[in-house]
Amino acid sequence: PIMRGLWTVERLHSIHDELRRQLLAEDANATIDVILTCPHRNRDRCGCRKPWPGMLVRGHNLLRDDRQPNRPIDWAGEKPDSWHPLDAMVGDRKSDMGAGWAVGARTFEVSPRLGLPQVIDRVLDSKDSGDFYDPMRW
Repeated sequence: PIMRGLWTVERLHSIHDELRRQLLAEDANATIDVILTCPHRNRDRCGCRKPWPGMLVRGHNLLRDDRQPNRPIDWAGEKPDSWHPLDAMVGDRKSDMGAGWAVGARTFEVSPRLGLPQVIDRVLDSKDSGDFYDPMRW
């Protein structure tokens, strides 16, 4: 949204501040480990814009010791193995599902109006493999 002129950097920071405020209001011990944003435009074709998983890889590498390279993605092939069995991508767009699929995460598609509360019990259930996603039918 910043590169398209929809938001300013200050607006983005205010959204992040509000997210932190709401989390802390819900749970005084809540933490956000990292917030990443893609500074590019759609036409830049960067690897961090969904469905490419660049920001997921970057976040993983910032937070975990087992650094992962950007691996080639075979959209027509098998879903890659996840880094961790509880890795999950929750989103309201097919591009969200694509990014999650590309790193082997369980994918959960939600309504934009309901968001995470719609699937939180499923995400926390390690036996739930998520919603089916076929990158070739996107």
